[in-house]
Amino acid sequence: MSNFLDTQTTSVLHQALDGHQLKHQAISNNIANVDTPNYKRQKVDFKSQLADSLNKQGLSLAGTNARHITNGSNSDTFNPQIESTSGSDFLRNDKNNVDIDYEMTALSKNTLEYQAVSDSLARNLQRVSDAINRTT
Repeated sequence: MSNFLDTQTTSVLHQALDGHQLKHQAISNNIANVDTPNYKRQKVDFKSQLADSLNKQGLSLAGTNARHITNGSNSDTFNPQIESTSGSDFLRNDKNNVDIDYEMTALSKNTLEYQAVSDSLARNLQRVSDAINRTT
């Protein structure tokens, strides 16, 4: 018997939370090393990886009908990583490419997105809890 809590929705939301947490770690590293010579900013591109992972299963983030999405986990192909950038789009004299204004904005945006995903997961689990309470 499959776990009724392990749906495509909860799987995607859990993976999104993991991706946001990893992105937060990368942004925090960038902020902490803003004055470190030769430091190259780190980034995490988990959203495109999550979308690719879903597409490989014949699913997409933009469903046309809720009944088209099936149960299943896509954790096998979703593995976001922190990557160092080598671009010279913003390179200072000390060879550091961290822009503190950009990083603070990215941190705020990532925090808001994490909270939104967390709220969505909480609402999803609350619906399950409500359904259980109605049947007992």
